[in-house]
Amino acid sequence: MTACYRHDSQGLHCQLMLFLTAELQALAQLEGAKACSPPSPSGLGFLVGEKACLREP
Repeated sequence: MTACYRHDSQGLHCQLMLFLTAELQALAQLEGAKACSPPSPSGLGFLVGEKACLREP
């Protein structure tokens, strides 16, 4: 189980994307979460779990 994030800033607006593994999403039960392909490790920040998500392949 892992949670990572990516912060994107453009001008006055910013966006924070949170990436959860399927196992963590099942535990957290966040409404509105959408499944996606694994993100590129480049620019990811680590929140919790296995830091392996931050490694480049």
